[in-house]
Amino acid sequence: MNSLNLTLECRQIKDAVCVAFHTILLNRTAGKMNYTSNTNYNLGSIGFEESECEHIDLTYIRINSPALITELDVRIDEYNDALRNIINGSLMKTRPQTLSSSNDDAKTYGIGSWENVIVSCIKLEFFQKRKRQWPLTEDHTPWEIWELNLNLVRTNNTEDFYRMRGFVGEKLGDLVFSRSELTSAYDNRFCDCQPYNFKIRYDLLLTCEHSSESSNKGNFVRNLIQDVMI
Repeated sequence: MNSLNLTLECRQIKDAVCVAFHTILLNRTAGKMNYTSNTNYNLGSIGFEESECEHIDLTYIRINSPALITELDVRIDEYNDALRNIINGSLMKTRPQTLSSSNDDAKTYGIGSWENVIVSCIKLEFFQKRKRQWPLTEDHTPWEIWELNLNLVRTNNTEDFYRMRGFVGEKLGDLVFSRSELTSAYDNRFCDCQPYNFKIRYDLLLTCEHSSESSNKGNFVRNLIQDVMI
């Protein structure tokens, strides 16, 4: 589980999730394999494009795939709309709260206070499909999960909101573009490629011992069945 924590204004939800998820997918997507026969295929290339946030002072790189962009937009819009309905429905009656000492970096942007609204979480999961015997449905086994924890606040004036653009842009950029996170998934020892982290393990004695042990277990089970039948 990889967790990212971010404080942002309610109007910045979609921008923040798009930046995080598109950046992760950028490093988890390969070109499309198009099979021309059972043994031959063509590997497509991936294009990239720069995208600019609407409510955050930040630009980011995403895969230039209209279908993928649309899929993320639909899912993120669903989350954003549902969350905003909760916020607008309850309004989470809170009073403006002065930023604590832990938010001294925010004070440098001139943000004096905000209203704590709600805390929410959205996840991006990578999974492997596993077929199961009928009538069980196909199993999706996650192999990597990214969790984005959002501490949503509401600014009290236009000036504070515009200051939040820079504040969130810097914090979000530090989270998703940090090079220290790169080695958590990739092996960067090689000069010409960057595979996922991997290891090769072996035990020289496992084959013989395991074969002998399996044989002994098999003989024991067969003898036990014969004794019961007699």
